[in-house]
Amino acid sequence: MPRRPKMTNEVIDGGNSLPPKKKGRGVKGDPRISNKELHDALTLSGGLISPVAKYFTDRGRSITEQAIRDRMERDPKLAGTVELGRERMVDRAEIGLAKGIAEGNMTAIIFALKCLGKGRGYVEKQQVEATVEASVNVEPVRHVFNYPNNGRLQDGQAAKAD
Repeated sequence: MPRRPKMTNEVIDGGNSLPPKKKGRGVKGDPRISNKELHDALTLSGGLISPVAKYFTDRGRSITEQAIRDRMERDPKLAGTVELGRERMVDRAEIGLAKGIAEGNMTAIIFALKCLGKGRGYVEKQQVEATVEASVNVEPVRHVFNYPNNGRLQDGQAAKAD
């Protein structure tokens, strides 16, 4: 007796299968966004998650920022893509700062001195280091209390009023 095929997307749509849907995910009828698609979008966005979520949502393939973060936790490659994008953004900011300094931009110059010139005294707050020697005499205070029976009254004994 021939075996019945399992009811899968391949059987239902003749081989043009969509990834299986999970309850509560994605938009009706849309395939899930693959990690490769997320990787490519995160690379283009410079590691920024919000524009990636908006990019897919604007194209009818909804994904939330939290869903992207959840996927990053499960796929270290995605997390690495975001980290690399952020490192590149810092590199571009440093290049822009260097350009600003070269062009004589006073804001860039002051910022660089505050951040990088601390060792030469370019700080807003004065940092004072001091070594203080002090002696403290502490005498222990001793109170001795004599409570017979740990201060409990004996049967028939009344408390004394002071």
